[in-house]
Parts: sequence; structure tokens; C-alpha cells
Amino acid sequence: MHEKVNEITFKKILLFFISLGIAASFVNFFHNRSLWLDEAMLSLNIVGKTYSELLKPLNNNQVAPIGYLYIEKLFSSFFDYKDWSLRLFPFISYLISLTLFYLICKQLLSDPKKALYATALFSTNLTVIYYSFEVKQYSSDVLFVLLITLSSLNYFKKKNFETLFLAILSGILAVWFSNAAIIFLFVFGLLIIHKEYKEHQIRGLIIVLCWIVSFLVYYFLFMFHHPTQDYMLMYWTRKKAFIPFNLFSVDFYLFILSKSKMFFTDLLYKNYVGVIFFPIYLSGIWSLRKNKKLLFLVLMPLILHLILSLFKLYPFDTRFILYQLPFIIITLVEGIFFLFSYIKSKFINTTLYITLVPLLLFVFLLIGAIPIENEEMKNNLNFINKHIQPNDNVYIYGSASSAFKFYIKSYPQIMNKGVIFYGSFHRDDWSQYNKEVLNLKGRSWLIFSQVYHLNGKNEEDYLVNLLKENGYKILSIKKSTGTTCYEVFKL
Repeated sequence: MHEKVNEITFKKILLFFISLGIAASFVNFFHNRSLWLDEAMLSLNIVGKTYSELLKPLNNNQVAPIGYLYIEKLFSSFFDYKDWSLRLFPFISYLISLTLFYLICKQLLSDPKKALYATALFSTNLTVIYYSFEVKQYSSDVLFVLLITLSSLNYFKKKNFETLFLAILSGILAVWFSNAAIIFLFVFGLLIIHKEYKEHQIRGLIIVLCWIVSFLVYYFLFMFHHPTQDYMLMYWTRKKAFIPFNLFSVDFYLFILSKSKMFFTDLLYKNYVGVIFFPIYLSGIWSLRKNKKLLFLVLMPLILHLILSLFKLYPFDTRFILYQLPFIIITLVEGIFFLFSYIKSKFINTTLYITLVPLLLFVFLLIGAIPIENEEMKNNLNFINKHIQPNDNVYIYGSASSAFKFYIKSYPQIMNKGVIFYGSFHRDDWSQYNKEVLNLKGRSWLIFSQVYHLNGKNEEDYLVNLLKENGYKILSIKKSTGTTCYEVFKL
């Protein structure tokens, strides 16, 4: 009886933590931080292009699934393209994903406590919450991967017209909303073919065929020979997001070490403390050795992504593997309860509450990070808008231009009074900046964000020191998270 009471209390605690994660996501959403560089570049495309123009390659080397672009355009157009309205779909994706994830866990995990525990970890994961309010497709990647998973599991559980139709529909939609979806479509396609072969049926092959047709149509319409392909290949090669082809090279093992660290200290837990989850994760893999179906779902998508990375088809980096996180968490939960069972068998006084320690670590990290900020351009613009005078200059550092262009229409004082100069990029020769800033006369405002660093130096310090050396006075400095604004003067 006492053990039953403990289990009920334990479930109530888990429900509290799930609610806490949801509350934290709402705090983040309503805090409404400024768009940072990548968000702003994609947002300018969504706001500035028509639906038909969004079918063509985007500006600033931006890439996103067509379905995602369309639903972003639709949602944001209802609210006059405010920054928060562009975050509405990623936020809704997070909320729906919580429900889908719980339903999946109920099917895949043997114990209802595990399903609640996994959902609590998912809802309080800082990486998941961060991407739940970013104007990028990674939160919807998670949503559509979970949608594919649940609809496929439901088809395996009960084969009828309804589950067949929902499996087909979820896969077709996922292709148009998520670039990562193809990995899980491949995984579940293999499972469906295997199951149909064993049962001497062919109905499930209709699902796989529809998925293939949807992907081929999308691929040849929007991906084949895409003009940003070479740029993306160069960019992500430089970021070391592709696994080296030589499996016996030092670079290969450095890649494995780096990405393993990324797995646990960035994706799963944004702190070096995340390394403690590595042995727990391995314990989860070990505990799943008899559950071949779940072990396949946990490991096969990861292996496929690494193979795609090997052939430089899809980068292996934090945001690109966010969709893997639900299955990493499932493995982690298996490991937590496996270790608990082992400890309980050795130490009689061990209680179920000891399993809450990893969850408490998630919650402490989340509480310390909320609300999340990145590059708070709006703070600078509010400051300038309040103090700017007629004929003042406004110089926008190159990497700050996208966010500035998105927000400027909301700051009439700057638009109507200031003379605006947009800086260029001179990464290879910083002396080229001299021509831009030394022509500023009178009072000027300089805005920096996403500052470029090289060999321990950065372009912001270079430009500010350049102004000082040439007789400019620094009248005021406004610093916000990720951004800085300077008020300078020279006759």
C-alpha cells in the first residue's frame, strides 16, 4: 500500500515538472526576445516575398522547407508580421510535440511512469525550449518526426483504413515541412516492408510508395541542383559538420569525440555537466538489447544521419539533430530506470525518488536560463529612437543589418530623422572599414551584433578604436545581450 502511495505521488511530481516546462516555454514566448541574425534573414524572406516567390531560392543563402515557409507566411500575415507571430508555429509545434511524445512513450515504454518521466525530461529540456520560439524549422522537425512515428506505430498496432490513411498523410506532409523527416520515413519504411513481408501482406507498401512519390516530387521541384548547394557544402565543411570519409584518420576520431561531446553537453544538456548522462545513455542502450524494435528506432536514425553526413548530404550539427532528441531521451529514461533497478537490488533503502536527480538537473538549468536572450536588437533601437536628433547618422554593422531591417519600420524616429548607413563585410581586410566609418560627421550611432572574431581580436573593437584614434568622442554606450550601441560625435 505504501509503495502504491509513493507511485501516485511520484506521478504527481512528474506532472508538476511537465507543467513547469510548459510554463517556462510560455515565459520565453511572451518575453519576445529580438530576432537574431539567422532568424532575421529568414524572416525578411517570409515577410518580403509572396507565396509564389517563396517557391524560388531565398535571399541570403537561406533554406527552409516549402511547407514551413508557407505556414509561417500564413500565421504571421494574420498579425502584421510581428516577430512573435513568426514564432507562433514553432511554439505550437513544441506544445503539440509534447502530447505526441507522451503518446509514443506510452506505446514504446513498458511502464507508465517511464512515459511521464520521459515527457517531463522533454518538456524541460533547454534545447527543445530554445528552438520552440526560434523562427527556424527545427522545432517543426521534431513535430513531424513524432507525427510519423506515432502514425506508424498506430498502423502497426491496428491495421485499418483510418491508421493507413493517417500514416500516408503524415508522411506526405512531413516531406514538405521537414528536411529531417526523410530519415524517419526511411526507418519506418524498412519496418513496414519487414512486417508486411513476415505477414505476407502488401497493404502497407501503399504507405511506403506514397511517401516515396511525395519525396521525389519535392526533391525534383525544390532540392535538385539547388543554387545554395555549393555555399552550404562549403559552410558546413568549414564548421566540421561532415564526418571524415577516412575511418582510420585522426580527423575521424576527433569528429566522433567532438560530436559525442556535443550530444551530451549541448543538445541534451547545455552545460559541461551533461557528460554525466553519457554512462546513463549507454546503460539505456544496454537495457534495450532485448527490445530489438525500440533499439532499432533509437539507433537507426542516428546511423542514417551519420551516413548522410559521410557523403556530405546532411550536416551533423546540434540544430540538425534536434529531431533525434526525443529518442535520446527515451534511451536516457531506460538507462535511469535500469540503473535504479540495479541499485535497488543492491541497497534495500533506495527509493523511487532517487530517479528524479537527472530531472532536477534539467529543471535547475532551465530555471537559470529563463528567459533566454540572444541578440537584443530592440533594446538598442528603443534607446536610439528615444534620443536621436535630426540629421544624426546611424551606422549598422554588416551582421546587424538583417535584424535592423526587420525592426526599423517600428521605429519612426530613426526612419524619419536619421541618415542610415549599412556597413559591408570586410573580413579579409579590416582597413576597408575605414572608408565607411571615418566619413561619419556630427553625431552618429553605431549598432553591433554577431561581431566577427579573428585571432583573439574582433571587428567591433577595431572600429571603436579607429574612431577614438581619429578624434571621435564616445558619448554613450548601450549594451544588451549580444548587441552594443555607441553614440559618437565629431565635428
